[in-house]
Amino acid sequence: MNKFDAGARLVFHFAREEGEKLGHASIGPEHLLLGLLREGSTASRVLVGAGVTLDGARRLTEELTGRGTGANDEPAITPRTNRVMERAGLEVERLGSKRIRTEHILLALLGEGDGAAYRILAGLAEPEAVRRRILEAALPSEAVTVRGYSGHPARLKLAKILATTVGA
Repeated sequence: MNKFDAGARLVFHFAREEGEKLGHASIGPEHLLLGLLREGSTASRVLVGAGVTLDGARRLTEELTGRGTGANDEPAITPRTNRVMERAGLEVERLGSKRIRTEHILLALLGEGDGAAYRILAGLAEPEAVRRRILEAALPSEAVTVRGYSGHPARLKLAKILATTVGA
């Protein structure tokens, strides 16, 4: 967990709690989404700003995944959750960060394109708008436009990333 910042570690803690509340024996990406919403940092603010609420996400999570029969003392991490975390590591490299932060986890969830977490996001907000907002928040990017570049390397990098991820 050393490659994760404190916020990302807290997301895991909250994800486990959310899984336990639902009686789930394993932690899936949908629990990471709930953990992000509870954690309160950049990814949470972006999600809430896009209209994704914790209550709404909990409701959709239960609708999509149901209630389990009881959580394990040590819930398993699903293969999909492992893939999300691998993708978060790739986002760290792509954005030139040092550690996995909440923004990277959200970008990785958005990159799934299917699964419960993505369907929950799509049911509450426009995923591409969330992706754009989190990318803008992940890099220092005052007054960035995809087609504009004001000379700051982070702004150019963001413009390139936005152009390749949202097809602008």
